[in-house]
Amino acid sequence: MNGGMSLLGIMKLLGHRDQRMTLRYTQIADETVGREYFEALARITERYQLQPGPANPVPRDAAALLEDAIRWVTKNLRDGDLDRRARLLVRRLETAREEVAALSTLIAGR
Repeated sequence: MNGGMSLLGIMKLLGHRDQRMTLRYTQIADETVGREYFEALARITERYQLQPGPANPVPRDAAALLEDAIRWVTKNLRDGDLDRRARLLVRRLETAREEVAALSTLIAGR
C-alpha cells in the first residue's frame, strides 16, 4: 500500500474475499497517510478555488463586523455546555462593539 497499490488490488493479489482480512496483513506508514492527505487537500483546493474579490473591496465597518460575530456566536454556540461560555463571549463582543462605535464617533468629530 505504501508503494501506491490500492487496497482492492492487494486484496485480489492475496486472494482474499473480504477487505477486512486484507487490512489485517497491511500497514500504512505515516508518510503514506500524510502524502494522501495533502494530495486530497490539493485536489479540493483546485476544485473549490474561490474567485478573487474586487480589486478595491469595500471596507467594512468594525462595529458591523462585531455585530456579525455576535450573531454567529448566538446562532451556533448556544447549546449545552457551550452556552455559558457563548454568553460571556457575546457580552465581551458587545462591549467591544460599543467601544468601537464610541471611537468612531470621536474620530468622525475631528
